[in-house]
Amino acid sequence: MKDSDSQAVTPEPKRRWFRFSLTTLFLAMTLAAAPMIWLSVQISAIRSRDKLVNGEYAEINGERVPTIRIWGGGRWKDLPWIWRQLDPYLGIYPHGRIQLLESHWDEKGRARVQSLFPEADVTLVGELEEWWPAED
Repeated sequence: MKDSDSQAVTPEPKRRWFRFSLTTLFLAMTLAAAPMIWLSVQISAIRSRDKLVNGEYAEINGERVPTIRIWGGGRWKDLPWIWRQLDPYLGIYPHGRIQLLESHWDEKGRARVQSLFPEADVTLVGELEEWWPAED
């Protein structure tokens, strides 16, 4: 009779949840954060583009003159792929040519603008008369 009593109803063990170490947790959080950090850097670059397009002015001979001129449509395929994907949300437009007024920009600044506008031809110009290209 003792054998039948031992085989009587035994409760099922409680379900155990997944177990993992703190190292695994930190590794998972790092892997999840890395793409988010990369995306935030891309969005920051796009916002810097917008600020540059909308607000670089200087006082020259008592007039408020833009120190950067942007015109011409660039090619969409020259933009980084992530920027093309974010376009519907952030309104990114490719530009063909950018000129910077040499009295307010140096080569380091030109390189920075080129990194923000990889699709454009960025040049430094010396005089205001050189701003616009000659009509063909």
